[in-house]
Amino acid sequence: MVEKTDKTGQELANQRESIHLSMLDIATIITLFGALIYTTGWTYAYHYFGHFKLGLLTTEIPNHYFLMYGFWVLKTWWWLVALFYLLFIFSTLYLKPVLKNSSEKGRILALHLQNLAILIAFVLAWWLAVKQAQDYYLEQQHQGFTAYPLVRVWPKTTESGHEKLRNLYQTLPKAEYRLLLQTREKLFLIKPPQDRKPARPAILQLNQLETNAMKILP
Repeated sequence: MVEKTDKTGQELANQRESIHLSMLDIATIITLFGALIYTTGWTYAYHYFGHFKLGLLTTEIPNHYFLMYGFWVLKTWWWLVALFYLLFIFSTLYLKPVLKNSSEKGRILALHLQNLAILIAFVLAWWLAVKQAQDYYLEQQHQGFTAYPLVRVWPKTTESGHEKLRNLYQTLPKAEYRLLLQTREKLFLIKPPQDRKPARPAILQLNQLETNAMKILP
């Protein structure tokens, strides 16, 4: 009777330990997935705006935008992400338990396989982000950056001692520029070539404190 009770207690202890490890694995996967999405979004933004010769410190993009960019990249390449996810689940649910229960070498091999899978996931995400940034930039360049809306901007002053600067201020309300990015303090405008030829557009950076109004055209 005592032996049966001890066996039942041992089984309950093993079940609790298994549940604890399962919850720990789930928490680890969620944390790694969040870090993967953020890293993917950061990599995409870095390379995409790099085509415009803009650094992330200059653009002042909010951190939560990186999560949005990351989801967008993974959504675009969903089939490749799904394939890797199935392989990861297979290795976690089947190979890892088998190797762990085999021997000490098996447990070490299981740990190495898990670390290798995580490394491959981040390298794959980095490659997808870089490719997506390049593909999207080339697509927009070919289309004349029509994905970005035309804007009219009225600066606080159009008077300037420099003739080129004065002429620039006078063109801002004429809807010749497209809004690339708007932050809390800055406006980043681009003026695609009028001949619609693929070219790298010049970036016009304005401080919002120096503008009276801005109208985004449909």
